Amino acid sequence: MKKLLLFIGLGILALNSCSKDNTETAISINKRPIIRNKNGVIFTYTYDGNKIIQCENNWGDKWVYTYTGDLITKEDNYNYNVLRRSYEHTYENNKIATSIVKDYDIPLLFKSKSVYTYTSDTSVMRQIYSYVNNGYVTNTWQKSSLVKYTLIDGHITIEEILKTDGTSNSTTVYEYDSKNNVFKNVLGFDKLIYKTDVSDDTKHNTINNITRYYYAPTYRELSFTFNYDTDNYPISKTWYNGNGISTETYTYQ
Repeated sequence: MKKLLLFIGLGILALNSCSKDNTETAISINKRPIIRNKNGVIFTYTYDGNKIIQCENNWGDKWVYTYTGDLITKEDNYNYNVLRRSYEHTYENNKIATSIVKDYDIPLLFKSKSVYTYTSDTSVMRQIYSYVNNGYVTNTWQKSSLVKYTLIDGHITIEEILKTDGTSNSTTVYEYDSKNNVFKNVLGFDKLIYKTDVSDDTKHNTINNITRYYYAPTYRELSFTFNYDTDNYPISKTWYNGNGISTETYTYQ
């Protein structure tokens, strides 16, 4: 009996050890993309731990990120070291509250602002405002688009552009895989609901990857095919862009 109890005890210890090893292995998979090749445009990423510091491509574009704690509060976009655009973000309760975009490419500085309202665990409203500073009079913020996002399991699955009466003007539906997004381990990207130039792989989600989306009422569909490594991170992505096949490949740190 003692031998049997000893055997059972050793078995439990072994199972606990295996469980611990598996957990540690899962935790240790902390990949971050360092090179992304999108149809010959090569993006190079640099980090400080899990915080993204900069992304630069071989066409002279560069994005510089500023954090407050673990939240991205500013994104500056340069072209050959000339500031083109800035994104400034504020947060409430660890969720994005506002985003202000300043476009320096336009001679008269154009700005837009998004204000986010979380109406439930599955619904987010994004009111977009805009104005132009004409150098003489600063116009007040004027409402433009209103966007409604529907969330399921943390994914934004439906994006609706609403009319002034609240009815839907257009709808985009997104589908996802169950694999790891390339930016899954980059701090702050999961808070940014809108799409930026550098983080379009994170659009609406940094857990999984968008495999398909389509528009209504004017139907248009775009589907993506992924190849994954042994840790279920994408190493390549292909899609038909209307003229031919587009490709992306990823190299990780």
